[in-house]
Amino acid sequence: MLVRIALAAAPENGTARPLEEDRARSVGLSGAEIDAARAGHSFDIQEAAAIRLARAIRHGDRDAIQPLLEAASRLGLSNAQLAEITALALHD
Repeated sequence: MLVRIALAAAPENGTARPLEEDRARSVGLSGAEIDAARAGHSFDIQEAAAIRLARAIRHGDRDAIQPLLEAASRLGLSNAQLAEITALALHD
């Protein structure tokens, strides 16, 4: 899950993006899964919630962050996972 979140949260014009794509391929993500993550989507409901949260944090969408945190928590993501997602989203 964290590889997809890192891909989704990577700055579009940053140097981290190609590194995240290489990492995603190395753990077996398909091209469709990589494209979905880059577009902010996932085929898994928990991952989709995590990706939406990471992108809101990355883009500083303060109005969306709390509702997305609550939704991710309701879907079963732990506080530790939410902290990891936040750290990934804030990492440059």
